[in-house]
Amino acid sequence: MALKCNPNTLEDCDDKMKEYVAKAKTKFGDRDELEEEIARLLKLSTNGGLREDLQDWMQTRLFILQVSKKISKIFGMRCYDHNCEHFELK
Repeated sequence: MALKCNPNTLEDCDDKMKEYVAKAKTKFGDRDELEEEIARLLKLSTNGGLREDLQDWMQTRLFILQVSKKISKIFGMRCYDHNCEHFELK
Protein backbone atom coordinates (compact mmCIF):
# COMPACT_ATOMS: atom_id res chain seq x y z
CA MET A 1 0.00 0.00 0.00
CA ALA A 2 1.54 3.29 -1.09
CA LEU A 3 0.73 6.14 1.28
CA LYS A 4 0.88 9.72 0.09
CA CYS A 5 -1.04 11.70 2.72
CA ASN A 6 0.58 15.04 3.56
CA PRO A 7 -0.47 15.80 7.16
CA ASN A 8 0.41 19.47 6.80
CA THR A 9 -1.67 20.25 3.70
CA LEU A 10 -4.00 17.18 3.83
CA GLU A 11 -3.21 16.64 0.15
CA ASP A 12 -3.84 13.01 -0.91
CA CYS A 13 -5.46 12.18 2.46
CA ASP A 14 -8.76 10.33 2.60
CA ASP A 15 -11.43 11.29 5.13
CA LYS A 16 -10.23 8.79 7.75
CA MET A 17 -6.66 10.11 7.47
CA LYS A 18 -7.85 13.72 7.73
CA GLU A 19 -9.76 12.84 10.89
CA TYR A 20 -6.66 11.22 12.39
CA VAL A 21 -4.46 14.19 11.46
CA ALA A 22 -6.87 16.55 13.23
CA LYS A 23 -6.93 14.31 16.30
CA ALA A 24 -3.15 13.87 16.33
CA LYS A 25 -2.53 17.62 16.13
CA THR A 26 -4.43 18.14 19.37
CA LYS A 27 -3.32 14.97 21.14
CA PHE A 28 0.40 15.03 20.29
CA GLY A 29 1.15 18.72 20.63
CA ASP A 30 4.92 18.53 21.03
CA ARG A 31 7.72 16.46 19.56
CA ASP A 32 8.16 14.32 22.70
CA GLU A 33 4.50 13.25 22.70
CA LEU A 34 4.73 12.55 18.97
CA GLU A 35 7.85 10.41 19.43
CA GLU A 36 6.22 8.50 22.30
CA GLU A 37 3.20 7.64 20.14
CA ILE A 38 5.44 6.55 17.26
CA ALA A 39 7.38 4.29 19.65
CA ARG A 40 4.13 2.86 21.05
CA LEU A 41 2.78 2.06 17.58
CA LEU A 42 6.09 0.54 16.48
CA LYS A 43 6.06 -1.71 19.54
CA LEU A 44 2.50 -2.81 18.79
CA SER A 45 3.37 -3.50 15.16
CA THR A 46 6.27 -5.78 16.11
CA ASN A 47 4.16 -7.77 18.57
CA GLY A 48 1.92 -8.98 15.76
CA GLY A 49 -1.43 -10.61 16.35
CA LEU A 50 -3.47 -7.78 14.84
CA ARG A 51 -6.08 -8.36 12.18
CA GLU A 52 -4.90 -7.29 8.75
CA ASP A 53 -7.22 -4.27 8.60
CA LEU A 54 -5.99 -3.06 12.00
CA GLN A 55 -2.36 -3.63 10.99
CA ASP A 56 -2.93 -1.56 7.83
CA TRP A 57 -4.51 1.29 9.81
CA MET A 58 -1.66 1.21 12.33
CA GLN A 59 0.84 1.49 9.48
CA THR A 60 -1.12 4.43 8.09
CA ARG A 61 -1.05 6.18 11.49
CA LEU A 62 2.69 5.54 11.79
CA PHE A 63 3.22 7.02 8.33
CA ILE A 64 1.23 10.15 9.18
CA LEU A 65 3.05 10.67 12.49
CA GLN A 66 6.49 10.05 10.99
CA VAL A 67 5.84 12.48 8.14
CA SER A 68 4.58 15.05 10.66
CA LYS A 69 7.75 14.63 12.68
CA LYS A 70 9.94 14.89 9.58
CA ILE A 71 8.19 18.04 8.34
CA SER A 72 8.61 19.80 11.67
CA LYS A 73 12.26 18.73 11.94
CA ILE A 74 13.25 19.74 8.40
CA PHE A 75 11.58 23.12 8.41
CA GLY A 76 12.04 23.92 12.10
CA MET A 77 8.33 24.60 12.32
CA ARG A 78 5.30 23.51 14.25
CA CYS A 79 2.16 23.42 12.16
CA TYR A 80 -1.33 23.27 13.59
CA ASP A 81 -4.48 23.83 11.58
CA HIS A 82 -2.31 24.81 8.61
CA ASN A 83 -0.71 27.68 10.57
CA CYS A 84 3.01 27.28 11.10
CA GLU A 85 5.38 28.93 13.52
CA HIS A 86 9.15 28.72 13.65
CA PHE A 87 10.87 27.25 16.67
CA GLU A 88 14.44 26.63 17.70
CA LEU A 89 15.68 23.12 16.98
CA LYS A 90 17.41 21.55 19.98
